[in-house]
Order: sequence, then C-alpha cells, then structure tokens
Amino acid sequence: MGDFNAKVGTNKVDDIDIVGKNGLGIRNERGEKLIEWCQTNNIIVGNTWFQQPPRRKWTWKSLGDETRNQID
Repeated sequence: MGDFNAKVGTNKVDDIDIVGKNGLGIRNERGEKLIEWCQTNNIIVGNTWFQQPPRRKWTWKSLGDETRNQID
C-alpha cells in the first residue's frame, strides 16, 4: 500500500465518523485521499480520536523546529 504522507487535521462535517477532533494541522490533498480510502474501507484515523499533550501530537518536525506535522 505504501505511505500516504497525509495530513488529515481535525474532523469536518462529512467525515465525523472517520476523523476525530484531536488531529493537528490543516488537511492536505493526500489527507483527502486518505479519508476517501478510509470511508470506502470503513476504517477510522485512530490517532485523531484520543486527546494527547501537545508535544505528543506531532510525528514529524523540520530542522530548526519551525514546523511540526502529524503525518499518517
């Protein structure tokens, strides 16, 4: 299947059953594709459903610590 490198962010009205309210950042195009795939296969994005301390939300950061992302 591979790696999506998707940013799903937080839930929207049309994906409330797939993405929780504890995501990080703004959804990108790859995030949209991942959400569509999850809807087709009846899968949730699990790490967005649980509250975490801010330092535990991100899964990647840039050199210089300027950008942090939660990538699925």
